[in-house]
Amino acid sequence: MVAQKTRCGTGAFNLPPAVMLSMTSEPESEEALLLQRKLLEEAVAIDPDFVAAWALLNEVHDFISRHILQNNWFAETEAEREIYFDETQLAARRALEKAVALD
Repeated sequence: MVAQKTRCGTGAFNLPPAVMLSMTSEPESEEALLLQRKLLEEAVAIDPDFVAAWALLNEVHDFISRHILQNNWFAETEAEREIYFDETQLAARRALEKAVALD
């Protein structure tokens, strides 16, 4: 993957340092995944053409979806998990479609 030039930072893919740090520390905790999602959403808000951030945002949404199903994370009740899962799947699809469209 070619490094993406962006206004939002530096790193292996010119990702903001906070995103790079969050991707390497406890990537499988609820808190870490929510932080990664937040930082990546901020990155694509700053630079909507940031392909690597859109692709990583899709992956983070996929991790969240997996943990909703496998570990019952991110919600207290089954009904809440179903709603959150559906929302997360839609967000993952949007991020993937954006990454593919830009690549």
